Amino acid sequence: MTNKSINERNASDDLIRLFSVFLVIMVHADNQPWSGIPILSALIRMILLFSNSFFYMLSGKYNIGIEFNEAGDYLKYYKKKFVNIVFPYVFVSILLSIWNLRKIPNLDFGSTPVALYYLKSSLKDLISSNSSTHLWFMFGLIGYLLSAPFLSKMFHAMSNIELHILYGIIIIWNTITVLIFPFFNEPFGYHGWFLTGWMIHFCLGYYVDRAVTSSNAKMFYVMGILGAFINVMGATFFADRFSNPNDLAPTFIITCVGVMAFLQRKLNVSDERLKRITRFMSGYYFYIYMVHFHILKYITPNITNAIPKGLRFIPDVMVTFSISFVCSIILKFIITPCSNLLKKIL
Repeated sequence: MTNKSINERNASDDLIRLFSVFLVIMVHADNQPWSGIPILSALIRMILLFSNSFFYMLSGKYNIGIEFNEAGDYLKYYKKKFVNIVFPYVFVSILLSIWNLRKIPNLDFGSTPVALYYLKSSLKDLISSNSSTHLWFMFGLIGYLLSAPFLSKMFHAMSNIELHILYGIIIIWNTITVLIFPFFNEPFGYHGWFLTGWMIHFCLGYYVDRAVTSSNAKMFYVMGILGAFINVMGATFFADRFSNPNDLAPTFIITCVGVMAFLQRKLNVSDERLKRITRFMSGYYFYIYMVHFHILKYITPNITNAIPKGLRFIPDVMVTFSISFVCSIILKFIITPCSNLLKKIL
């Protein structure tokens, strides 16, 4: 099992992840100072929600980038994902569920033993309820990681021309299904195209890494700028009919591809100190993502409530990130020995 992308990994992707973590926290923070200005709000919200696309794209880049050469590679890959992704997610999800329950005043357990009540509630969150929280991201990611070895076999067998054709079909299909028909409030009954939803962003991470070259990069930059302009205008002036402007709209997809292509080619982290910092912190981004919402909801207001509401946004973001980072260090310290034990058992 080999992965050229991982072997060539540099600090640029870690810096993009760090940037994306801040964007996610900003999405969930209150008192956003631009909220009263429609066009500015549409622009900034689009930029903030690059975070979702970037996380999926980088995940796709590194997982689809793996070449599976023999049957044992699949088992090795799935074991690694279970230990590094699924187990920490389950562990932290249970902790967050218990935290939520502890915040409910006068919680009535009825005739159910307290421990069993907590366990049932935690399992319900894990199985379904998390999909309506900030952890919705995991409901797609786990399936995409499960699919990655087979997507890898397909994409590695394709030429760059074929990858460009696939990208073109994605944009055309989403233009019809997500943009045109919803705009005119008409149903579109045809379905069956396999690259839909956030899976598109997951796959385009590999596409950008491989198919965007020095000879065509400027075309993707220009398309990204045009996509961003149309997206912001549509979200501002046709908000009731411009469907999915910050996830599945073709204009958003084109914008994210253009921005990621630019960052991947132009963001060069040469300072050794910054490289060490970003690589150190990269081990905690997943944990920061999982805990930040509860920190923002339950802890940050107690620290920043003395600041005037209009000036609270940036302090809220910085306090939330700082505490989430500390919590992530503690969580990883607890979870890592368990993960190592799982590796030995599996």
